[in-house]
Amino acid sequence: LEITDPKSMMTHHTWIWDVRNTAKEPLRAIFYSLGGDSPKDFSELNVKITDEKNNRLEIISLDVNRPLQKAFYVKLATPIRKNQTGRLLKLEYDWEEPERNFEYVFSSKSKKLKYFFTAPKDLQIKHRILEIVRDLGEKRRAEPPATVKYLDDRTEIVWETAKNYKIQSHDAFAFQW
Repeated sequence: LEITDPKSMMTHHTWIWDVRNTAKEPLRAIFYSLGGDSPKDFSELNVKITDEKNNRLEIISLDVNRPLQKAFYVKLATPIRKNQTGRLLKLEYDWEEPERNFEYVFSSKSKKLKYFFTAPKDLQIKHRILEIVRDLGEKRRAEPPATVKYLDDRTEIVWETAKNYKIQSHDAFAFQW
């Protein structure tokens, strides 16, 4: 996440997934679901999806275009075969985060999550990274703690899941600043 406008909390979101297909059939399209706190039309989000070869991928359906929720399918340039490795997908979009809170729910199992956040130097932030405990509905500080760097022009926060942490489908994290 990169705060590009501190007044509106406009945030440039960049997600990079190292995708592996565990199904028998080749994976030809990917489903994305986005949510936000401020009403937006899909065209205002500046959505861009690319693959490991920097091919810009085509959005083939916009299934949900509600003010606070978007859902769409993206056609892959080449299908991902079963257990194929080295396939990256990069999703970028812009959406305000006026509450200074971003939550992410995993749609499938994952090996790790690395979070990288930047904010302009003059923006006062109080970062917290929370793990959302599904069954209890509570939030607790994620371990290990994040690394914070105060640079000349920005503040950077980096955090990643511990090596032995296993992310399950529907696990969720909250990133606050």
